[in-house]
Amino acid sequence: SEIDVRVKVGGTPEDFKAQQDLWCKLMQIALDEKAVKSFICWGFTDLHSWVPGFYGGYGEALLYDKALKAKPAYKAVVKTMEEYKK
Repeated sequence: SEIDVRVKVGGTPEDFKAQQDLWCKLMQIALDEKAVKSFICWGFTDLHSWVPGFYGGYGEALLYDKALKAKPAYKAVVKTMEEYKK
């Protein structure tokens, strides 16, 4: 399945921290589960995200912002992968 983690528009720093934590938790689950062969994001940038069109008042669900810059959540997911011990 594809993954995105939406946040209310105008979310607080706590909302984005919770988003980051959930992205990392999902990655950790994927890494721990031997049957998981890939971790697929439903897009990579908020610029073209499907979320706002289907969930009014929500967005910013992906790992890159509308300016195509990596968000803190992206960096945290990469760190989760780098620190993974098999």
